Amino acid sequence: MKTESELIRAVQSGDKDAFNEIIWKFEPLILSTVSEYLNGELFGADDRDDLYQEAAIALYSAAMSYDFNRSEVTFGLYAKICLNNSLKSALRRRKRQLAADSAQYEAAAGQRESSSGIPDETKADVSLLLARIDGLLSDFERKVFRLYLGGYSHRFIAETLGRPEKSIDNAIYRIKKKLGSKLL
Repeated sequence: MKTESELIRAVQSGDKDAFNEIIWKFEPLILSTVSEYLNGELFGADDRDDLYQEAAIALYSAAMSYDFNRSEVTFGLYAKICLNNSLKSALRRRKRQLAADSAQYEAAAGQRESSSGIPDETKADVSLLLARIDGLLSDFERKVFRLYLGGYSHRFIAETLGRPEKSIDNAIYRIKKKLGSKLL
């Protein structure tokens, strides 16, 4: 078995097997860091895979950028800092996305109210519901959901997002399943 520094140098040389060993070695760190962020309000259990992937990418970036000559910290500490920074960035992106979506929904609800006479209380309830729905869906599912709510066909959604129609069908199935289990 290679030492940590040998593995890092191998990763920097393009050795994919070495990176797999680093993932295996640092998996407890990845899992504990990911679980810290899953306990918050913005990430749910459905986001575990996304956060794990984000952490794995951060670990790869840490291995690629680690400089043995300049570094005054161990790779483990450096990797932990990189993982935390990456997941904090993901958290900030999620907050911005929720804020933007909420504003978008409020604007859409405001337009609907003025033309349909929907009371402000109902508009607020719809806005909260849509924000909650956004928290349950992945980025891809959120895009599909918005287009689906707009009344677009599966084929149009597939062409718009550049994905196969089967992916859209599967996403809509997952959306319905998530909404049925979480909101009812």
